Amino acid sequence: MQRTEIVQTALNKGFILEETKNTENTAENTSPTDLKALTKEELISIVESQRAEIDELDNPPPNDWHSMAYAMFHIILYRFKLVNIKHEFPLGAQPPRADFIVVDDNETIDLDSAVFKIFRKTNIIEFKSPDDELSEQVLWKVVGYAGLYIAKYGADDRDITITLLRDTKPVKLLKELEDFVEAEDADDENGIYYIKGWKVDFPIQIVVTSSLKGKDNAGFRAISKNPRIEDIEQLLLEVSEAKDSDLIGWFRDFLDLFSRLDSETVEEMKRRNPDMARTWRDIFGVDAEVDAAVSSARADERANTTRTIYFSLVQDGDLTIDRAAQKSGMTTDQFRQQMEEYNRTHSSQEQTAQTTQVAQTV
Repeated sequence: MQRTEIVQTALNKGFILEETKNTENTAENTSPTDLKALTKEELISIVESQRAEIDELDNPPPNDWHSMAYAMFHIILYRFKLVNIKHEFPLGAQPPRADFIVVDDNETIDLDSAVFKIFRKTNIIEFKSPDDELSEQVLWKVVGYAGLYIAKYGADDRDITITLLRDTKPVKLLKELEDFVEAEDADDENGIYYIKGWKVDFPIQIVVTSSLKGKDNAGFRAISKNPRIEDIEQLLLEVSEAKDSDLIGWFRDFLDLFSRLDSETVEEMKRRNPDMARTWRDIFGVDAEVDAAVSSARADERANTTRTIYFSLVQDGDLTIDRAAQKSGMTTDQFRQQMEEYNRTHSSQEQTAQTTQVAQTV
């Protein structure tokens, strides 16, 4: 393929962005009009760089909610040594990624949990953070993941199941699927809804984690914007009794992520229950509270600085608001609202400073 054809192909595929600015005379910042002067190796480098950026936008890194769910799957399934948990599992060359795939290498294992009752050999799980939408479009996306998995790995479609998990009940989706939620199979009190007779044959369940019952599901219930202190106390009891260092590590990961997302619940638990406070210190060390506070403050400062940069880029016309929102992990409306609030606050501060300066001059 000639160099000009490589360039055109890259442009057509979207791997090289036409609005790229030539701010410096480097291969990385070269505009499309100068690409013909580059070597094949330099062009490949640009294409790979752009592909990585596109992949990052299409598949943002997992957030703390997803990481908590990953840790909890490991905790609950830890004693089943032949069960593998695959996280952010790629399903193609420019990958869509399944949140979790639980693969049972021994089909005789009984996972003895209501959540896993429908599980077969390969179980595709879509986990939604508390603020994420769970719609029929999402369900179709996960069905697509199942199809890709079958096509790529030659799996038997009879061995596939689909699970959608979210903290809150997806009322609209369940209303749309009401003809396929069989009354005798919809365990409303336990938050598990089995979908049968829909447009595909895979066993499908929707799990409302906040409604799950029993001590075994304390971790799932804790992945919530409204967690119960009792569930965190239950997890602390379990980790205090654990002997295996790897299992203790998964508990630590989960509780550490939880404390980042909801430090108020952790502090309330410590005030209410001195025994749990001591257990927490035993797990994380005496200085854990100070370290967590410093880490949280630094993370907030970095996040605020990053958002401010994106606000400026959008206002200067160097970045679209949709793309800035994606990079910030927000919806476009959320990003726009925060940018407007920032502009109002910043403008007010400037006016106050000017008034003070005038007063001092007088």
